[in-house]
Amino acid sequence: MRVQRRLVAWTLSLSAAYGVASALTFNLLVGPFAGAEYIEEAVGSACLVALPYALLYLAYRLGTHQVAFRVFVGSAIIVVTVGGLMYSGGFGPNDGEYALVFIATPLMQLPLVILTLVVSMWKRRTNRGVA
Repeated sequence: MRVQRRLVAWTLSLSAAYGVASALTFNLLVGPFAGAEYIEEAVGSACLVALPYALLYLAYRLGTHQVAFRVFVGSAIIVVTVGGLMYSGGFGPNDGEYALVFIATPLMQLPLVILTLVVSMWKRRTNRGVA
């Protein structure tokens, strides 16, 4: 179980770091309007990119039931795959519309992540005999 927790933590951390690095690279270095004067936008988009991964990790930590873990694994596979595919273009030259990826992708990931968080909290509550 300890190895499993480490693997989950590393996978989510590396995926979040990849997305954050992509957002920062695009906004500060390779985007059409890149530069140090756009640091606020870069940090804002990096925080938005990291939000689904942080909430997914919270759902993992809150889950105490096997069903919650299975829902988490399915969600994590989808979120990590979509993030990896969508954020890969941030490391090379792109047009200005690519900046929408750093807003649209987390917004696409959030419903699934929130559903996972709700299942984890619901199963935690019913597992303790409260409901």
